Amino acid sequence: RALADILAPAADAALERMRRRRPDALAGRFATLERDRLVATSLAWLEYERGRGDFRVVATERKLAVSFGGVSANVKLDRMDSLASGGCAIIDYKSGEARVGAWLGARPDEPQPPMYALGSGEDVAVVAFARVKPGDNAFRGLAREENLLPGTTLVSKDRSRLAAGYADWSALREGWRRELDALGRAFAAGDARPDPKNGAKTCEGCAERLVC
Repeated sequence: RALADILAPAADAALERMRRRRPDALAGRFATLERDRLVATSLAWLEYERGRGDFRVVATERKLAVSFGGVSANVKLDRMDSLASGGCAIIDYKSGEARVGAWLGARPDEPQPPMYALGSGEDVAVVAFARVKPGDNAFRGLAREENLLPGTTLVSKDRSRLAAGYADWSALREGWRRELDALGRAFAAGDARPDPKNGAKTCEGCAERLVC
């Protein structure tokens, strides 16, 4: 009950921020329903995190300037934890699909967590999605060692097809650096050739297919 009393004002504050951007959103009964949903979702997630080893949250929504291949970019971290066992965990919240494969291979679909892991200057030992979804709360990610964070694994044990290209944590970090530098160099060189990453699937939502 005490935890719910803490979460309720936080939910109210989140709804108020939304109303400032969209005054017509979530009025009346809808606001109450959304407030209750936010509190229940947060309670379930915090209960899931009770199963972790000791940790301390050291940063939330921290912005960082990074540079790869000669191109600078600003990335924002959802959360960083300091682990009692040593090192830090980079955590990216998701309410939907959370695929570790989105970080792997050429031209990764979701490069921000790897960018932050490489550019933070911290001893990063885990990179993970925090999937916050009623009935399916979980961490999903890759770690330097076993048992650093529930739901994470070594890249050598990950079953995704793209993970086979990395022998261990050091190789994963080297691969991230290589791919991000390649993207930066291509961008800096003005390389804008039509080159769909996944063929026709990439082009499904594009209105310019005939131009290509």
